Amino acid sequence: MGTDRDCVKNKYENSRPIDFNWDSEHPNVKNLVLALQEELFDSGMYERMPNSKVLQRIRNHIKYLILDLFLAYCADEEMYLGYSRTRDRYNQDERYNYQCISYSIFVRRIVDGLLELNYLDGALGFRNVDNSNGFQSRMRPTKRLIN
Repeated sequence: MGTDRDCVKNKYENSRPIDFNWDSEHPNVKNLVLALQEELFDSGMYERMPNSKVLQRIRNHIKYLILDLFLAYCADEEMYLGYSRTRDRYNQDERYNYQCISYSIFVRRIVDGLLELNYLDGALGFRNVDNSNGFQSRMRPTKRLIN
């Protein structure tokens, strides 16, 4: 008989790694990015408004995320995106760095904020005690975000 951890793992196996290569200047995308940014700020994402350079990075992070969530959802409504919650993965030589993805902006503020606001459904990843296997954290859009 499987363990609770096996059941959780199986639920999230329908996934692929997050892809930050998508971009769009469509007005609907821009409007959604701004709306999500505003809601994240209203929920306490930052104590004060960051400077324009950081604000643009936040918008880009939100845009990359929602575009890939949308594409994954269009391919399979049950698909999750796998992403790392390990700070070191966002260093200069890692796969997340080519778009200058910041751990503190992406994971700690945007993903965690959207999970808290019920725009994302997900689970934290895990590594077995013997380091033999596990999986990265997973997320997918909720109906609230899709609507």
